[in-house]
Amino acid sequence: MNRHDDLAFFRGMWSAFPLAIILWLLIAIGFVSYARAEPAIISLGLDNGGSIVTYMARADEIRKSGAMVRIDAPCFSACTVLPPYSEPERICVGRYGALGFHVIKASEPGMSKILMGVYPEAIRAWIAVHGGLSERHLWMSAYDLVAAGFKPCTSN
Repeated sequence: MNRHDDLAFFRGMWSAFPLAIILWLLIAIGFVSYARAEPAIISLGLDNGGSIVTYMARADEIRKSGAMVRIDAPCFSACTVLPPYSEPERICVGRYGALGFHVIKASEPGMSKILMGVYPEAIRAWIAVHGGLSERHLWMSAYDLVAAGFKPCTSN
């Protein structure tokens, strides 16, 4: 290998250097984009509830996932435990969102009291002002939910 070959080697290496920098930057941008990925959005509504224990387990999974919770339509009975289990900044209320409350059936004794303890103070206060939990259905509208501190969704 002579001096001319050495210079050609270095010129070739330096001409590839900008390409290596560009490749490195693209990889770095990809990692930053991946790290900033938006969390999943879970839409609640048109749900008539079910077992409170099942919904509490689901609520815990949603909270751990970091997903955004969007109350888009009426969410009744056991479904109402899902929003309180998420951080308030991860919940929004759509125009048609509503929560429906009632006393829990005798098949799950003591759960009404537990459930009331799960709800944020603003929801407990709203329920109390409207007569408390009973067989009668109470519907907390999107307007009432926003007044209670939930943020409105930015788009519907």
